Amino acid sequence: ALLSHREVAKLFHSMGAALRDLFCKQKEGLLSGTSGLEIDAVGLPAHFLERWAYDKATVASMARHFKTGDSLPEAAVAAIADARSFHGAMRVLKRAAIAQIDLELHSEFDPDGELSVFDVAKLIEAEFSVIRPRVQDRELCSLPINSELGGMLYGDLWSEALAADAFSEFESAGLEDDEAVRQLGQRFRRFVLEPGGGRAPGSASQDFAQRTPTFNAFLKHAGISGGAARAAQAGAAAEAAQAPRSYLDENIDGFDGTDDVDDDYSEFEEDDGIYNPPAAQGESADEGSKQ
Repeated sequence: ALLSHREVAKLFHSMGAALRDLFCKQKEGLLSGTSGLEIDAVGLPAHFLERWAYDKATVASMARHFKTGDSLPEAAVAAIADARSFHGAMRVLKRAAIAQIDLELHSEFDPDGELSVFDVAKLIEAEFSVIRPRVQDRELCSLPINSELGGMLYGDLWSEALAADAFSEFESAGLEDDEAVRQLGQRFRRFVLEPGGGRAPGSASQDFAQRTPTFNAFLKHAGISGGAARAAQAGAAAEAAQAPRSYLDENIDGFDGTDDVDDDYSEFEEDDGIYNPPAAQGESADEGSKQ
């Protein structure tokens, strides 16, 4: 099949989502597959299998020129593998912001309050974004917040963290060691996939890796240098420098929350003429007459 690498990664992800149902040996129907499973770990197999789509050996073994059948050059394979972590930290922040918006709208948001759902979303995005968010953006409308996944979008980020930790076991054993990969694959099937929802995700991951799951691999795979220790130090410094704020706090950086108008978001939109529209022609004429 003629597929782009992005489509290959999606195929791996979709196939991984079916692994629990395919290999589950849970006898209790209510706990079969993903039934009864904590949302934090539902996407673990999908993210785990997708990770193999960026493994150099896997890419080299399946990628061919669609006309000549020649293998991809090593530089191209390396570029595909490295593309996964390109701007990875920004993607993590974006997903964390979406998860936080989802939780806030389902927990503390007051539909009769002064702030609209878009106001809340923009305030939270401003706290997470490296590049300031566009106030005209309405991406919130395309998120599955008002579906059966409402209040649970954070779970996919947890699932990817658990998947990265599981994949790190294969990296430690050697991805080119077929026997080691086979043995670890059997352990992953036995301890993570076969129990379905009948085993707590943390316990299942600990049974597989024979240790407590960590976030080190997740940060490494996202391209965030320094690992968990550096991230913890940065978080502690930021917390010490500024107490955490909530969108429910009054007078957040001058935001009045009166109208859903673009130029009212003064807390992260400077008056530089880029986003704020110029004054109307009539207003300019009035100002000129006053002068």
